[in-house]
Amino acid sequence: MIFIDDFLLLKKEAELQRLWKRGSYFQDNKIFDEVIAIINNIKSRGLEAVKEYSKKFDDYDLSLGLIASEEEIISQARLVPTDVYNALKHSAERIKRYHESVKIESFKYETEESESGFKWTPIENVGIYIPGGLAAYPSTILMTVIVADVAGVNNIYVCSKPNKGKINPYIASAILACNTKKVKVVKLSGIQAISSMALGLGIKKVDKIFGPGNDYVSLAKKYFFGEVAIDMMAGPSEILIVSDGKVNPSWIAWDFLSQAEHDKNAKTGLISNEIDFLNEVMERVKEYSLRVLNKHIVESSLQNSFFGFAPTLEDAISISNILAPEHLEIACENPEELFNKVQNAGTVFLGNLTCEPFGDYILGPSHVLPTSGSARYFSGINVYDFLKRTNFSRIKTKNALKNLLDASLIAEVEGFSAHKKSMLCRNE
Repeated sequence: MIFIDDFLLLKKEAELQRLWKRGSYFQDNKIFDEVIAIINNIKSRGLEAVKEYSKKFDDYDLSLGLIASEEEIISQARLVPTDVYNALKHSAERIKRYHESVKIESFKYETEESESGFKWTPIENVGIYIPGGLAAYPSTILMTVIVADVAGVNNIYVCSKPNKGKINPYIASAILACNTKKVKVVKLSGIQAISSMALGLGIKKVDKIFGPGNDYVSLAKKYFFGEVAIDMMAGPSEILIVSDGKVNPSWIAWDFLSQAEHDKNAKTGLISNEIDFLNEVMERVKEYSLRVLNKHIVESSLQNSFFGFAPTLEDAISISNILAPEHLEIACENPEELFNKVQNAGTVFLGNLTCEPFGDYILGPSHVLPTSGSARYFSGINVYDFLKRTNFSRIKTKNALKNLLDASLIAEVEGFSAHKKSMLCRNE
């Protein structure tokens, strides 16, 4: 953990990127070479290569079944404690209501000569990757499958790592909580899962792939971008907290650690205009870090953390806009005015009660968010990401052509004689 009380130093973009060690992500040539080698083998040998990698990495024989049956999903879900299943259902209901409330409206613009606009249609086939290396993440099922279902996607393929040949009980329980018949659970993980979705090996070829993953998964998604669409390049989890120091420091310490426990590369930061508050939170982070379950992960990720002083809260937000964090907490008494100054953030939590973990599980918006500074140009996923916009135009009458034919002169300038004739012949 690093403490910075020099605001001018803190404000330098290079210093901020150094603090969060962002520069080297996705630039490991060794990993990239491994990813390319596996993908090339799968492209060459198809499902046989997928079967080999499934056995090697997941210890699963795909001849026993690529897609989990409905009976398996139900039987695995029964292994989950009732209170956990009820919590998943509660979250699912709230998430669904939130996304159903988003207005998806087509648009039409009319002039005397023509009408133009666009309509929205769902993507037909999507793939969703659910990480399963260190733990099960049923919440990611809720935060992706429900959004796809609300958007009207017909076929939703969920790839999840099998455990002793079975899908994880919590994954199965989350699938049931989504209450949709559109999902097929595919017993694949890693590069072989992304390749199978992108190439249509054993399942329908998908049109777009969603979901977070490790370096190998993210680089595989990057490789196939263009052949299929992807949601984004997901890196390590991040949180930046901006506080006026008028909140319980213990709360902020736990918020800090809630991101630090994600993985060893997670990024955490706190900026305040109160130095005593910064010191108090830092001490509590040190103390509480000894109580968490994953001490070794937290110990590593806290090497990517900083505590910074800013003269004003507006200055703190200006630093946040440079960092473009995945999660931004504005832990202040009156957060709305500061929120209006936020330009770059994946999602923002307003006020002292709204800690980031509530957003992970139950508030409504998806927790699949841009990381590594990509909140400058990406957004968290929502129903629009599962839709495509199709433009349309219609010229109303032949008489209306007269006011449009000067467009043929532009075609002539660009050297497209057929374009020109295509327009002019309609007025002959």
